[in-house]
This record gives sequence, structure tokens and C-alpha cells, in this order.
Amino acid sequence: MKKIFVMLLCMSVLCSMIMINISAAEKEPLFIERVDNTGTSLGVEKISSDKQLMEIYNNVKDQTPALSSDGKKIILPEVENDQYTISLYGTSNSAVISKDGQITQPLEDMIVYLYYQVENIDTKESLHMDDPIIVKVNGQYDDGQINRPRVLPGIREWKGNQGTFKFSGNIIIKDDSLKDTASKILLYIEEMTQSDAKIVTKQVESGDILFELDKNLSVGIEGYTIDIDDYVTVKAPEQKGLLYAGATLSQMLMDNQNMLLPKGLMRDYPQYQVRSTMLDVARFYMPLDYLEEITKYAAFYS
Repeated sequence: MKKIFVMLLCMSVLCSMIMINISAAEKEPLFIERVDNTGTSLGVEKISSDKQLMEIYNNVKDQTPALSSDGKKIILPEVENDQYTISLYGTSNSAVISKDGQITQPLEDMIVYLYYQVENIDTKESLHMDDPIIVKVNGQYDDGQINRPRVLPGIREWKGNQGTFKFSGNIIIKDDSLKDTASKILLYIEEMTQSDAKIVTKQVESGDILFELDKNLSVGIEGYTIDIDDYVTVKAPEQKGLLYAGATLSQMLMDNQNMLLPKGLMRDYPQYQVRSTMLDVARFYMPLDYLEEITKYAAFYS
């Protein structure tokens, strides 16, 4: 019996250590690495009468960008001829690597497609890549699947923590300009959870959800961050981002009848700038009330 007790005690201590390690995870240093895409090439051949332009393009199109010493930018391949420049023509995730090369370390590992453009400064002729350089930017943490919220569309970045948050029903704003956006979020929460909530301007307390603008966030005009702890802090550079964050939180609350949310960090932004819903009016007459309802659902699901 004593041996069994000792074994159970050791297992309990070990589990406690694991939980502590999960909740107190340290940030990982930033790095980027190339991802092989040899099997997905479009095989489009570039043609130009500018032989120097062609040569430079062929030299740089397979080169992986480097990371600056301060870890804030990517460094594109060098072009020795001053008559030509290389720039970032496109990026599949500007919230991680922007078109000006600024890099923001995500919460979890993210794949980014990069496209170069080489241009002749004098003639303005340019060649841009059809096959991207694919890189992986490592995340700050390695707990992206712990209590990951189930929402539509799925969130882009998540770091799960131990514990849960219970919503008090208070939506906190400190800026009167956010009242209209907060009212829409209030509607989402009340309609989707069938529970009461209210907008207040008091000091934030445990169980409250605080919405505020932060112009310094690099998540785009529709992106946002959410920090779920004893209280929830929602930040976005624009009010549209706050609204989408409210829709996400409404879905999370709708998924739990006790108004509980898993604690964690979220960084979310749309993958596509334009999203749409197709209505097939040729085969079904759609009353205006139905169209209004569909429009609300489309907004709710971002």
C-alpha cells in the first residue's frame, strides 16, 4: 500500500510540473526556414529582351531571404547592378511578413508565401515570381492546440493556457466612439447565447471583457488580438477588428452554456481581403427578411 501511495504521489508531482511548464511557457527566439515546394511549381517561363534583367531574376528567384540582426525585417537577395532593384511583390500573410519586409513573430508556426519582383529602374520593365519562396516563421510558443477554440472561420494563431474565464456579462469600453461597435457585439452575444449582457464604462474587473483600439498592432484593418485571463482584453487597430473579435467571442460563448472561455492568447486576421456568400436567386425566391437574416449571419461569421 505504501509503495502505491508513493507512486501516486510521484505521478501527482510530475503532472503538476507539466502543468506549470505549460502555463509558464517561455517565448521561442525568432527564426525563418525554407519549406520545399519543388513539386508545386507552375513552370511558367519568364521572357524578356533585357538580358541583364533576366539574369538577375534567374539568380534571385530561388534565394531564401535572410533575417536581419535585430529580427525585425527580412533581407532580400542583393542585386549588384544599381540599375535594377528587387522588392517583395507579394506575401500570403502580411500580418507575419508585410510587403515592406517587416516581420512579426506569430504565436504559433506560420507558413508564408513570398514573391519577388526585379525591376529595371530606367525602363520600368519588371519580372515577378509566379512560384513563391515558401518559408516557415516559427511561433513564440508551442501550445497552439491546447484548448483551441472551435469557431468559424478558424482562428489563425492561438496559445492555450491553463484554466477558464467566466463571463460576468459586462462589456467594458473606455472610448465613447466605440459605443456603436459595442452595441453590435452586445447583440451578437445576447442573440447567440440567449443571455443578458450590458455595456459599461467602469474599471475592468475579473469576468469582464474590455474592448480598446491599438493602432500599433500589425494585424491589418480587420485583425485583432484577444488575451483571455481573469478578464478579457480585446485590441484592434480599427473598429472593424473589434467587431470581428466580438463575433469570435460570441461563438466561443455560444459553444459553452456556462459562459466559460479557455484562457489563452489569440491573434487573428482574415486570410482573404474579400469574403462572400453566394445567393442562388434563380431557383428560390428569397424574401427581404431572409436576405437580412443571411446578411447578419455572414457578418457574424466574418
